[in-house]
Amino acid sequence: MWSKTITFACTKKIERMKAKEIIWKEVSVLPHSANAYPKGKPYKGQMMMGRVFPVSKAQAMAFVEMGCCIAEMNSEDVSIVEKLLEKHHLEGKYRYVGDKSFVKLINQSDLDRALKAEYDF
Repeated sequence: MWSKTITFACTKKIERMKAKEIIWKEVSVLPHSANAYPKGKPYKGQMMMGRVFPVSKAQAMAFVEMGCCIAEMNSEDVSIVEKLLEKHHLEGKYRYVGDKSFVKLINQSDLDRALKAEYDF
């Protein structure tokens, strides 16, 4: 029943980095969030949590339609995402998450565009 509206302004600047600008605490050879699920396996629950990277047209369509994002990423996750983005002449922008051990993709719409181009939907 309050008649006044309170507006909060975010003053924290988000640092946007390209993949080459990320300084990793640890370089990984296994993905943390960009995991591949074989065709036919149940994946949507994990995909909604940001733990699945689409490897088929059906998965890519579900990823985009459900508005999924990849969760915090390590160095291997970033290299997987960058390969797809570069193939379609796009570039990922990232920001550090937590203690700077992981990053998050800021420009999710570019990943969606790359998936649509890759799987032609």
